[in-house]
Amino acid sequence: MAFTDARTRNQALERIELLRTLSWDLAAIFDGGMPTADQLREAPLLRDHKFTEHQVPCVEGVVVGHPLLGDGRRIKTSQIFCVDPSLKWVRTLSRFYRLEGA
Repeated sequence: MAFTDARTRNQALERIELLRTLSWDLAAIFDGGMPTADQLREAPLLRDHKFTEHQVPCVEGVVVGHPLLGDGRRIKTSQIFCVDPSLKWVRTLSRFYRLEGA
């Protein structure tokens, strides 16, 4: 996800704002202040729901120097949020990764 054109940049800015709002909401939930009765009243209702999963962009490879996973394990990263146009690094939800061979 390089920010080389106006459309991509606008999409990235929208995602940043969504993540900023999510971060604020999670902090408020952690502090016991959310959701409020008004927020729940205004929230959409899901009927006949089930918990499921969907795919998100990530990178798979053999990791070296991971603070939790160590060296030599084949992993899939968390969701990618930014890719260097030169493919030297990516920023995932949890951290930066350098990309070998760029």
